[in-house]
Amino acid sequence: MNSEHYADPTAETAIRRIERGERETAALVKVLRDVCRLAGYRLVGHVKLEKIHNKHR
Repeated sequence: MNSEHYADPTAETAIRRIERGERETAALVKVLRDVCRLAGYRLVGHVKLEKIHNKHR
């Protein structure tokens, strides 16, 4: 909903996509931390991730 309380499907779709991406990234970082911990390592600092867009999935 926008400030006038009307539905704004474009904005709502964009927000949902961003939130989904944030959830996916958080889940991936958790998996990476778990794998590192199992191998006797820990993540230190920032990890730069880039999503691969593959048409042939």
